[in-house]
Amino acid sequence: MPLRDFLRVPTNLLVLDVGGTFLKLARVELPSLTILRFVREEMPPPRSDTDGRVSYRISELRPLMARAKIALRDLSDDQSVAVAITGQMHGVALCGWDEPDGEVICWRDSLTCRTSGIEARASDQVSEIIGDETRVRLGNELREGLPIATLTARMTRGELRSGRFRSILALFAEGLTGQWCGSVHPTDAAASGLADVANATWARDVIELLGFGGIELPDIAAGPSTIGTLDGLPVTAPIGDHQAALLGSQLPSGAVSLNMATGGQVSTISDSEPGKWQVRPYFSGRYIRTITHIPSGRAMNALLALLFEGERQSVSAGWAWITANTRNLLEVPSGSVNASPGFFPSVAGECGALTNLSEGNMTRANVIASCASSIVDLFYEYSHLISGGNALNDVIVTGGLGTRSELFRSLLRQRFDGQTLRFVDEEDAAVLGAARFTWNYTQN
Repeated sequence: MPLRDFLRVPTNLLVLDVGGTFLKLARVELPSLTILRFVREEMPPPRSDTDGRVSYRISELRPLMARAKIALRDLSDDQSVAVAITGQMHGVALCGWDEPDGEVICWRDSLTCRTSGIEARASDQVSEIIGDETRVRLGNELREGLPIATLTARMTRGELRSGRFRSILALFAEGLTGQWCGSVHPTDAAASGLADVANATWARDVIELLGFGGIELPDIAAGPSTIGTLDGLPVTAPIGDHQAALLGSQLPSGAVSLNMATGGQVSTISDSEPGKWQVRPYFSGRYIRTITHIPSGRAMNALLALLFEGERQSVSAGWAWITANTRNLLEVPSGSVNASPGFFPSVAGECGALTNLSEGNMTRANVIASCASSIVDLFYEYSHLISGGNALNDVIVTGGLGTRSELFRSLLRQRFDGQTLRFVDEEDAAVLGAARFTWNYTQN
């Protein structure tokens, strides 16, 4: 049923944001898009094993969903008209809420393929099977953690079961409505790596080629759709948090977004020309050019954990030291130490490095300043890449690392000298984006 049939004179929306660390729940006033009330519920940590599996059990998430339903009911009032959902992308489950031992595969999963006793990275195996042209059709985003890779790894090990496909977002929607999410938005479907991005359809040829024919897939809706109700309120099909955050921060066409948080990414809204970037569906027939997995806060935290090892709460102690020494850090000569901050698989490589170290420059200040400068250099390089060589006239910086650290704000101003930088400290941009998306639809 079209959403506009439910929403007559909307006054507020309820929003559920399924993050990797927290569930965020909010009541958002319409049409001002003002957050009236806000609640957090902590996500439990996923399980992991030495083979690279990173997942939840349904039984571990069910109590969380019960608390989320209680929180949404508490947030609701007689002027609430719908529930919108956004959140983390790339997770997958082939089980429902009624299967307590069912596996919910997390985006951090890196289980390898095993064929005839030989192990290989799942993304490499998939790439070899589908080829470069098909990879571009799927969004040019083939890597570990995508369902196309995590499901392939389980298939080669004889662990792949048949069932209904659910993203983590769709699974939480099912928890709210009590029914399978039979219709998904293109932003959610494309995060699986199994969708033809340009056509907003499932890539059936790829699905058959990889041996996933026994998996039942939901329909891909062209726009917002309702997938059930919670206490009589329509629940809309979830949208990806990347797209929701760009919509919530009102990224203008042609502008570049630098998201510098735990992870890092650069993005711009485009009409989807292929290139050395990933392509994700956006809204109103447009797309996002993006490069993800740029070293950011996670890389800095790894470095600080090493440099301040032995101190209580080493990472927090490291950031406190940076805050107290920002002026000195900005005066460290360029190239004093060479840092490659890819301390985990990223666009900077599979592992990081600190070089050009000597007895004379092996100090905390030199190492930290070098790593921070290298991170900013990567954001600058990839911003120019996704802009197609055009001038960067409008750059919006979001995420805690880029907006709250004076060191990084200063380094960004230096590196992007002469270009307009806007620092938007909007932690809840995805919540506002989900509300804006639903509200925009009701007005058309």
